[in-house]
Amino acid sequence: IGADSASGIIMYAAERSFTESGWMKILTPDTGALQIDESATTEIQLVGSFAETGDQKANLVIKTNAVNASVVEVPVSLHMNEAPVFVNAPTSVIAIENEVSEVTIPVMDKENHNFTVEVTEKPDFITSVTNEDKSIKLSIAATYGHAGSYSIKMKATDEHAAVNEHTIDL
Repeated sequence: IGADSASGIIMYAAERSFTESGWMKILTPDTGALQIDESATTEIQLVGSFAETGDQKANLVIKTNAVNASVVEVPVSLHMNEAPVFVNAPTSVIAIENEVSEVTIPVMDKENHNFTVEVTEKPDFITSVTNEDKSIKLSIAATYGHAGSYSIKMKATDEHAAVNEHTIDL
């Protein structure tokens, strides 16, 4: 992010021109003069609604005419809450008629936030239990009359309303 733009610059590898950064904006004037032993404050605004989940990192680049420090880079970072994840969850499961199959799917939150997990859609021949460790245990008891394709939909929501949904085809 350069001090020569009031809204910031992000450069990606192999990019020929810059794009404006949506998650960081420079609010104060980006030019001016300071005398020896003077200081100034630069205000920035971090806008989470334009950021991706996870970590954003950039450098605020300040250019000066000082001989020993003509460029100063100030690291800026923003972490956006991530939704809980279904760990190694299958995208499809094959049920064998007249046999009970069990699938346990661990769910975790990277930031260790409290979260809830639920099965929002499933056929009647599947029961689900949310364990104390927040994993979901599915018991699939299909009979001969249940031939066909079905979906199992699960939803995990953390205490800050970050949501992740996962579907398993059956």
